[in-house]
Amino acid sequence: MSDLKSTFFTFDGRLNRWKFFKYNAILWIIGAVLQAIAAAMFPSVVTTATTTQNVPGVMGVILGVWGLVTAVASISLACRRLHDLNCSGWWQLLPIGAILIFIFAVVGISIFTGVVSEGGSQQIVGAFLGSFLLGWLALFIFNLGYMIFLYCIKGTEGPNKYGEDPLAFVETNL
Repeated sequence: MSDLKSTFFTFDGRLNRWKFFKYNAILWIIGAVLQAIAAAMFPSVVTTATTTQNVPGVMGVILGVWGLVTAVASISLACRRLHDLNCSGWWQLLPIGAILIFIFAVVGISIFTGVVSEGGSQQIVGAFLGSFLLGWLALFIFNLGYMIFLYCIKGTEGPNKYGEDPLAFVETNL
């Protein structure tokens, strides 16, 4: 149980790229298996990763608890991966900030365009859709860059302010 806690539920230390990928894959596979079991048990109920409230009884509770466990574990893994990159774990709030900027930009552009043009509702809807699509594209590119940063950039070599290099032991024993 302490291995499970130190793997998925600690926010101290560093996590290299391979372990970050491996542990996230484990979480994803377990979630997919639980979703498949729910779909097999309740074929008339559509289940997705974001809508488990329609699954009856015990399976709904299991999927809900798994969602909470996965959320905490994912935050922990991302925090330690950011530590390996010599960044604060709080950096994982950047995608949330980007989503908020996206929402405010879409609404703001739509309102501004409607006020400036004094046009009808068609111009406001057109401005909303145009700003939504451009904003979505920018948000997608930003989040893709963030994921590439987490999954592909090599961590800081040697010790940093968050701990020892997780690859130091592997490299010295080869």
